Parts: sequence; C-alpha cells; structure tokens
Amino acid sequence: MLDIVRPQLPEICRIICVSDIHTRRRELEKLLKKCGYKAGEDFLFILGDILERGEDNINALRYVMKLAANERVYVIEGNNDMFVHGLALRYDDEKFLERFMQKPKCCFGEMASQLGITDFSKNTSEKRRAVYESFKAEIDFVTSLPDCIETDDHIFIHAGLQERPDWQNCDSTQVKLIYRFVNNTNPAEKTVICGHFPTYALGRHNNNLPIFDEERRIIDIDGGAGVKPAAQLNALIIERNKNEYQYQTEFVPLGEPKTVAADHKGSGGWIFADYEEHRFERLPDDAPEGFAVFRNIYNGETGLAPLCMSGEWNGVLHVWGNLNAFPTVRKGEPIWVYAEYGEYCWCITADGEVGSVPKNIIGE
Repeated sequence: MLDIVRPQLPEICRIICVSDIHTRRRELEKLLKKCGYKAGEDFLFILGDILERGEDNINALRYVMKLAANERVYVIEGNNDMFVHGLALRYDDEKFLERFMQKPKCCFGEMASQLGITDFSKNTSEKRRAVYESFKAEIDFVTSLPDCIETDDHIFIHAGLQERPDWQNCDSTQVKLIYRFVNNTNPAEKTVICGHFPTYALGRHNNNLPIFDEERRIIDIDGGAGVKPAAQLNALIIERNKNEYQYQTEFVPLGEPKTVAADHKGSGGWIFADYEEHRFERLPDDAPEGFAVFRNIYNGETGLAPLCMSGEWNGVLHVWGNLNAFPTVRKGEPIWVYAEYGEYCWCITADGEVGSVPKNIIGE
C-alpha cells in the first residue's frame, strides 16, 4: 500500500513540480528563480531522486530540507533516494558491504567521508551507526518521505503506477522503478505526473522537455540530469483556477551557457536512437570528422551521429544521441555545450533542442 499525502489545495493556486534533481542544487535554485517561485504562496512538489548520480548529495539534500520546512512544499521518495535508506538502516552488514562496494560514490559515502570513514570492511556496524548518528536529521528526512501526492485531479509519483484499478495499493518500491510509464496504461482516473525516465530517451521529440500524453493522461517531466549527456532540470507549472488547469514549462540545462555568435540553420529531420533498445552498426562512409554513419538494425534507419555518442557494451554497438540532429540556432541566444568533435559540438539550444552545431558560431 502506498504512503499518500493529500494536500488541500485552494481553488486558485499555482503548483511547481520538479523531479530527478540528482544533486544539482545550483540548477534547482536557478529553475525555481526562473519560475518565479514564491515560498509560502506557491505549492512546490519534488517528485523524488534528490540524491545520487552527482557529487553534491549532502548540500542538495539540505537545500531540499530547507525548502520542505515550508508547509506548501511536498517531497516524495525516488528509487535513488531509497539507496541511502538501505545503506543506513535497512541492509544487514553483508548486503551493505556488497552494495557499498558496487557504488562507493554515493550520498552515504559522502557522509562517511566527512567523518574520515572510507573503509567499512572492519567494524562495519559501528561505522554505519556513526554515520547515521552524525547525519540523523538528513537520513531521517529521506526515510520518512511518502510515495505519492494526490490532489483533486492529479497524482504525483516518482516513476508510475502499476496496472491495477486499486492503484492506492501499488507496491511502494515498484512505483519508484516502473519503466517508461508514459508508454504504459494509466489505471487511475486522474492525470499522473511522474519523472524517473528521461523524456529524450522516449523518442517523442529531440529535446529533454516534458512529455504530455493527453490520451493516457500522463506527463513525464524528467530532464535526464545525471543520466545522459546534455541534460536539464524541468519544471512543470500548473495554474489551477477552480476545476480548470493550465500547464507551462520552464527548464535549466546543466552547466553554464555560452552565446551563439551567428545564425545557423539546421537540417532538421532527426531520427530517434533508443540507447537501450536499439542496436546499431557503423557503415563505411566519408562522414565529417568526429561523426560516423550508423544504421539502426532494429528498423533500418540510417543517419549521422557523433562518434563520442556511441559505444559498445556486451558486444553490442549503442548510440545515445539521435541521428541527424542538427538544430537551428540564432545569434545572441544562449547555448549549452557538452562535447566537441571535429568542427562541431553537442549542445542544448535556447529552444531546448539537442544536437550538433558548428563550433565556429559559438561565442564566449
């Protein structure tokens, strides 16, 4: 059964939803400022995965705790937040050592390092206890987070709902792990807003912006922070006026922007490359420096992608950037650069598009 919180919303109010922060405290601060967030007036819903996949766990957690001191801020638990719970309290020492050795760079590891603890192989229980006692407020905050927020017309969950009519009885762990929920069936009679799976990896568009699936009544807001190259934090802003709702989005890419120095018209016509499900082969071709021509074995589609956005694991070639992604940019706009190859760089544009633009049009 889910631990559900049900805030009483005024008939006229504004809700700001964010998800999958993954330690990016500075970008979260920028995003809330960009949204014009007013503490105590707006509602703020944080849909899990505050932690992990970054290097500023403790400060990010404390920042969210500070936000959550306001009675109009609601935070739920994500699958990555569960990890600190397990390491601190739930796992026995044997499982703790197994999991910690797999992922020593984690929130619990940061906490331990601040105490000078780096080796848990001896006196494991005592050292775990020392970390918990020193960071009790932070760990207790995470372990007390609910699973879900329910309002009159919306359900806010980290990953999604299991396909059962009594969705309130979904498994608490599974609702933090459901895969590509925006492609699944929504069992509830309300709009479900979730994160967990990056929108870019779903093939609906060539950007990291939220996906609105009106037929399924699902909105996915995960901008891919900590999971993919060229990622961002998204905010979904819900304006409620009695029984009517208007939705707006804002986003902040990770990192600092540069400026476009000259107009550049892209080619358009990007082709989706599913970095998990699709398998590729590299074709012999006179591709520009830093690029290669890839054929998707899954559907036969062929196009250009940067070599740095490809790689093999388990003997299979994968591509994690869409093919033929060459966006249009305009002089004076901000642009966020994440990789350089040949005469091009991999970017997020002011419009949110992801792809390759020439390096020579990027200013300071």
